Amino acid sequence: MPLQGLNVLDVGCGGGILSESLEALGGRVTGIDASQMSLNVARDHARKQRSKNTYLNTPIHSIPDSSFDIVVCMEVVEHVESLEPFLEETCRKVKSEGILFLATINRTFYSLLAQKIGAEYILNWLPRGTHDWRRFVKPVELRNLVKKNDFESRNVQGVGANIFKRALHLSDTVSGNYMMACKRV
Repeated sequence: MPLQGLNVLDVGCGGGILSESLEALGGRVTGIDASQMSLNVARDHARKQRSKNTYLNTPIHSIPDSSFDIVVCMEVVEHVESLEPFLEETCRKVKSEGILFLATINRTFYSLLAQKIGAEYILNWLPRGTHDWRRFVKPVELRNLVKKNDFESRNVQGVGANIFKRALHLSDTVSGNYMMACKRV
């Protein structure tokens, strides 16, 4: 198991889907989220699956610094009001040899059409108003923010969607959704 013995923090864990996958890979997972309703779903499912994951309704700043080998923050940063202090707190949770994974949406004309208008208003995949396009983050902006916290991005990978199959796939294009792996310098 590739994550055996590693402590993992899932920031914005929602209903715990990613947390459970990380646990299945051997990680000891703590999931945090601002939504009590989402955490109730995660805890209920974890109980049924006999998961050992811990789910907390707590802000990032209440988590002890340098506690996690891996911190994942997937599809959260585009919803944060004050991104710079949020990322600073998130980076603090990663151990000195740890890795930070981020996923978000690029602020491009394409993402306005696809992720905002398409997903929320045409396909109704998301509730209207889920995203504010002005909060989408360009890869260079995210790279610079993690750099301020002594991290460097090691890999940036696009994520594409097949709307007919309702499936995601890795892509060389970062004009919409993308992921970034970061390591402390």
